[in-house]
Amino acid sequence: MFKTSDKVTKSKKYKSYKDKTRIDISHKVLNANQEAGFYTEEEISVNRNKWIEAVDATIKLYFEHEKKGYKSGWPILVRFTDQDDSLLSMTSGRNSVFIDIFNNATKVKDKSLIDYFKAFEKLMIDKFEGRAHYGKKHYFNKNKMKKAYGLNLTKFNQIRKKLDPNNMFSNEYIKRLLG
Repeated sequence: MFKTSDKVTKSKKYKSYKDKTRIDISHKVLNANQEAGFYTEEEISVNRNKWIEAVDATIKLYFEHEKKGYKSGWPILVRFTDQDDSLLSMTSGRNSVFIDIFNNATKVKDKSLIDYFKAFEKLMIDKFEGRAHYGKKHYFNKNKMKKAYGLNLTKFNQIRKKLDPNNMFSNEYIKRLLG
């Protein structure tokens, strides 16, 4: 089920690949919380007006990787947010949809998981102008940031240089993302 305007609609298009009862409103899907702390995930935001196409592409990508040996019993989560005016926010200047993929933390170094996560990110960036969640698994670098944020990245770096001329608040992660 998903909420559209003021009504809840059963989704006929999106059927879970294994457990059809896992498609529902988030508080009904995630109520047991037994998995908390034991998973790895990647979350990408896309423009809300492309959400159905992006979810379809994510499901198709999953099945392509499943044929190559990738396995996940975890749901694909989708959430909706409104835009904001922060320079490097995932929702900067656009109403957004977050698409979140998961797997067990024990598989974090598994080649099939890494290949799937990288393919998901590439698909979301190239086809849907995706933006990665900085606090979750991602492979963003300065070039991907430029593609995702354009002039906002330039403006942010100008402000950063002015307020932190000696890079006191920088580290390897910040250098990878912002230069």
